[in-house]
Amino acid sequence: MADALTAWYLAAYDVCKMWASQPVTSLDELARALPPAPETPHLDLDAFTAVVSQDCDWDNGAIVQEFRTEVNKFLQLALPNSPLLMPSETPWHSKGVFQLIFEILLLEDITQLQAELVAILTQTIILFGRNGSSMMVFCVILRLVHGWGRAAVREETLWISDRFHKAVIRAEEYLNSGMYNPQDTYEVTSVRFYRTCGRTCVGGHY
Repeated sequence: MADALTAWYLAAYDVCKMWASQPVTSLDELARALPPAPETPHLDLDAFTAVVSQDCDWDNGAIVQEFRTEVNKFLQLALPNSPLLMPSETPWHSKGVFQLIFEILLLEDITQLQAELVAILTQTIILFGRNGSSMMVFCVILRLVHGWGRAAVREETLWISDRFHKAVIRAEEYLNSGMYNPQDTYEVTSVRFYRTCGRTCVGGHY
């Protein structure tokens, strides 16, 4: 059964990678393109992690540090009262990027973390590219279609899928527009990016 589940993960993830290269396709279409599962695929975290890490080094020290630095700068600048900045036994910046994304897309109550969610998603796309998009859409589609995580909180699930899709499209537009310059200061990058992406993605609470 474990081998069959891993084989399904691999086949489904290949579909997600194809979607990430053309993210204008709706998530409904992506769901229909998933390979048939022998049964409702349950979460085997070890197998899932191995599959989504095959093309992406989530532990790349330099990228992880840049990710944490940029997200923290955004939180300090735009969301100084964010719950993510409050004292915690397991602060967000102590977690690996993969763990952070997995938890916020599937396990966290994001009622008070909506702008933070969009910031984390978009920074992941900027730094990890389509490998990051592939992993995130895999989480989102498994929540939507196969009931992973907090899928029973339907309104939240639909909100996350909508904002995720918008974030991917806007981030792709931003990166391809010539506006993004990795040598820019954070303040310049954040203003440019959230002008073109953040407001569109964050607006509207579920």
